[in-house]
Amino acid sequence: MEIGFSPAGRKHFFQTISKNLLTITLALCYNCTITTRTVEKGGAVVYQIDNQSRQAVYEQLVQQVEKYVLTGVLVGGDKMPSVRRMSVELHVNPNTVQRAYTELERAGVIVTAPGRGAFVSEQGAITLKERRKEMSLTELRALVGQLKLAGLDKQQILQIVEAAYQEGSHD
Repeated sequence: MEIGFSPAGRKHFFQTISKNLLTITLALCYNCTITTRTVEKGGAVVYQIDNQSRQAVYEQLVQQVEKYVLTGVLVGGDKMPSVRRMSVELHVNPNTVQRAYTELERAGVIVTAPGRGAFVSEQGAITLKERRKEMSLTELRALVGQLKLAGLDKQQILQIVEAAYQEGSHD
């Protein structure tokens, strides 16, 4: 698949260097993805917005922040980009970023300090892991029910679970 540019040539590339921050925004527009890369203190955090996705932009941001917290890319105490900066870099409405931050705060992933900004919660990863575990157990119970309806007995289901567990241990 080839990526084309709009007739207006909406290709933006700018680079800003400051004390501990290098921000590169690259937007290739014409039914494609806007990617913003923020590099802080040697680490890299990349936020991508897919304008063609059926998923809302704020949900894309929430999922990416959650992924970075779960994988340890973002840890407790890390400062999040300001709503204004994130909206400018991603070319989205500030209300969209604010909605993502509100959802993340409601979920306990980030905390906001008036006048200081938003920070990753010290308990963010633990909160997310617990929520994911609860959701997974609910899904597993539903799947076991479906397997029983399909005629599998307990031993067959346990064998399937064991095989899936073994496959998952190699990841």
